[in-house]
Amino acid sequence: MTTSANPLAKIFNLVVPRHVEAVTQELLATASMVNGGMPAEKHWQAIERLLKRGADINAQDKDGNTVLNLLCDRGNVFCSLRLLERGAQLGPANNAGMTPFLTAARTGD
Repeated sequence: MTTSANPLAKIFNLVVPRHVEAVTQELLATASMVNGGMPAEKHWQAIERLLKRGADINAQDKDGNTVLNLLCDRGNVFCSLRLLERGAQLGPANNAGMTPFLTAARTGD
């Protein structure tokens, strides 16, 4: 099925990437607020909800941080392990050259 033959496909191709981008940005923002007084289980519920809505588990923010980088930086072991179970990559380095693994080692978690 081509997009020229199916007008719904054109709409889908315009709307879905924007939705995924918006949900992914919300996911990165949620991860950066971890340990702001909310229990880790509540943060995981928020993160999981965004993943179910289509957020990119390995997306990077403007500093190159993935959600896993942000969680490791904040010492949130609970959410970090859950994210790894869901398929988050351990390797992508941020703009400072820090991978989630190195970040976790630096913070002692």
